[in-house]
Amino acid sequence: FVDLFCGGCNIAINVTAKNLICNDSEKHLIGLLKKMKSDGSEKFSYNIGNIIKQYNLSDTTKNTYDFYECNSSSGLGKYNKIPFLKLREHFNYLSSKDDNYFYEFFTLIVYAFNNQIRFNSEGKFNLPVGKRDFNKKMQNKLKLFVDVIQRKKIKFNNNSFEKFDIASLESGSFIYADPPYLITTATYNEKNAWTEADEQKL
Repeated sequence: FVDLFCGGCNIAINVTAKNLICNDSEKHLIGLLKKMKSDGSEKFSYNIGNIIKQYNLSDTTKNTYDFYECNSSSGLGKYNKIPFLKLREHFNYLSSKDDNYFYEFFTLIVYAFNNQIRFNSEGKFNLPVGKRDFNKKMQNKLKLFVDVIQRKKIKFNNNSFEKFDIASLESGSFIYADPPYLITTATYNEKNAWTEADEQKL
């Protein structure tokens, strides 16, 4: 089973197949997925916890919203804004070969607006702070997700759909293609990241 535009792998991890190939052109995302698979849920979560402590970000598994002088409706953005910006600045100068690169990347996603991924034209992560933190629900979801990708036979590919080698697939393979949408604007297709020309090529 090939997920040609895998994103967060929601489809692939719920498919029963002998082999799974998750492909995406977003190199940071594929690197993160590989890191999760190699680390396992316990090690990965432990290192996220260290980043949270290091930057003094909120931790509602230990403290209440009142502790951070925030409430659940307006969220934790007011408290997290400064430490989040410090983390973002540090991450944007890290090399992907740095030991903490993908831990900092995931922590940014957790604390960023709507848990999204966005890089500017200079390759810098540029989303603002969001409302939530690495709460218990998110920790449980991460554990379930990482346990599944460790258990299943998954290969992560970082290619454009055009460069994916379809000819190398064995007989009986199934390719699932859920590309970005032309009819909407989102972080994955803004600034001509997916155009009508791409649609025609696909």
